Amino acid sequence: MLDLSQTVTLYCSSLEAREFSQKQRDKLADSGKALPDGSFPIANCSDLANARQAIGRASNPSAARAHIAKRAAALKCPGDK
Repeated sequence: MLDLSQTVTLYCSSLEAREFSQKQRDKLADSGKALPDGSFPIANCSDLANARQAIGRASNPSAARAHIAKRAAALKCPGDK
């Protein structure tokens, strides 16, 4: 069984920042998976983790937090309650 530090290391090493084209961002925004301007695109659990780490760069932190919470509830990622 892995100890906590090994689990965190494995989890963190699996996170990769993804690049989204403007077309992809627009499509995700239209479907509610990104904010209306295409920022904070969250299509999967890895994107959700990346968005949580990027909250400090949000132009509107309140809207970003609300969007992240909504996507977390929809995705039901492992480790989320």
